[in-house]
Amino acid sequence: MSHLLENHLQNHRELREQFCFLPVVPHQILGMFVSPVTLELTAHLTIGRTHYWANLVFKRVGSRWMCTLADVG
Repeated sequence: MSHLLENHLQNHRELREQFCFLPVVPHQILGMFVSPVTLELTAHLTIGRTHYWANLVFKRVGSRWMCTLADVG
C-alpha cells in the first residue's frame, strides 16, 4: 500500500503537499469479532479537512493479528 501511495503522490505533487504535514485524526473506531480469529473494524478519520472512512479486517495468524483487508475511501 505504501508503495502504491508513494508512486501516486510522485505524479500528483499537489496531493503530496496536502498529506505531508497534516496528521491523521481518528474520530471513531467500531469493531466486531465475527469469529474467534477474525476482527472487522470501521474507522472514521480526518486528514486536514478531508473525512475518510476505512474498513479493516484482521485475522489471527499464529500469535499475531494480520491485516488482510484495508479499504480506505
